[in-house]
Amino acid sequence: MARLGGAVTLPAYRGLGLHTAIVAARCRLARAHDATLALTPTRQDTSAPILERLGFVPVALERCWVLPAATHDSRPPAGDQPHLRVQVAAGTIAGPKAKVDA
Repeated sequence: MARLGGAVTLPAYRGLGLHTAIVAARCRLARAHDATLALTPTRQDTSAPILERLGFVPVALERCWVLPAATHDSRPPAGDQPHLRVQVAAGTIAGPKAKVDA
């Protein structure tokens, strides 16, 4: 299994297929290291549609926690910390139907 880190495409470069090419290259590299499954974080409004076109499917929601700037007190503040919900997607990266073979 490969865990692909997130990727960001600057707005001026969106729509050129760069994210698709990066994901495909990462999957080829993972496959070269015998991975048959890839997991990657994705945002619903940006990379999720790209990953779905490549054959990835949503498998979970992940909560990403933010550590606020250090204060004089090393204890975490009371209450819920700010967080971001990120979808995790999985895709098969080996076999005849893998869409990332391109």
